[in-house]
Amino acid sequence: MTTNGTFGNQTFGITSGTSGCTQDGAVKSNWRTALFIDGNRDALARDMSVGSGEALDSLAHLMGVEAQDRVAFNRAAKDNMARIFAKDATPEIMAALRQVLADDAQLARYTTAL
Repeated sequence: MTTNGTFGNQTFGITSGTSGCTQDGAVKSNWRTALFIDGNRDALARDMSVGSGEALDSLAHLMGVEAQDRVAFNRAAKDNMARIFAKDATPEIMAALRQVLADDAQLARYTTAL
């Protein structure tokens, strides 16, 4: 039995943001980013250490980093790899990456994907 229409669960989830939706219609992909980082931690750390690679490219794509910002994203990841991977747990990695991006005027807008 589906109760979304009866109890307003879907409407509440969309308007309150608890379903991952925002008022502007964009869907937050934080959980996808977390799953990706969790499943690709070693490859991502390796790619960040050199500033390029398939895992880093995939993360940038998943986060919606536009083509013109990829070089800056890869550079920020490489320059801050030790800071980003200071702890091994995915939430701490995401928080550190979010802060690295927030500190960069060109990349700050991508923090919403974390």
